Amino acid sequence: MPLVPVDAYHPPLEISVSTNTRLRRQSDSAGSATPEINTFVGWNFNKADFLTLYSLIAAVDWTSLYELDLEMSLEYFYKIMNSAIDDCVPKKKRSRVNSRYIYPEWYTVEIIRDIRFKAFLHKRYKASGSKTDYEAFAQCRTKVKKMIGLAQEKYQQRVQNQMLKDPKSFWKHY
Repeated sequence: MPLVPVDAYHPPLEISVSTNTRLRRQSDSAGSATPEINTFVGWNFNKADFLTLYSLIAAVDWTSLYELDLEMSLEYFYKIMNSAIDDCVPKKKRSRVNSRYIYPEWYTVEIIRDIRFKAFLHKRYKASGSKTDYEAFAQCRTKVKKMIGLAQEKYQQRVQNQMLKDPKSFWKHY
């Protein structure tokens, strides 16, 4: 009995897997049953081709899972699922403000500009050792910290207020 009504556009995926409870320890260090971790940022499920994804998953012969031990079954499952998702779901690419840093969503153009200026002032202070250069850097650092705090509070408040109207904005926050 489902907890919520089944959505026609997002049908549930039900998979039953029985495993052999015998645990086998791998003696060689070369063979690892853990799935490989992808290095891309993530999948963009908003642009996924779900019909193809569902048909690919439905077409898989899952009976071979019953013949494998636990680690190999899990590796096989991850391999099939990641392959199907890779074929049907495009990958996200984060836009970088510059090639060195990725800034949080609540950072404004002014904050990023002042962060760069603060880095310039810090570099100038380190080169000169001057007290006036340090004071200029410290003042800019304080200003940037305040701006970041205010911008983050404003962003969190906006996300909270929009949560019922736009739940995607809430989950994008985390």
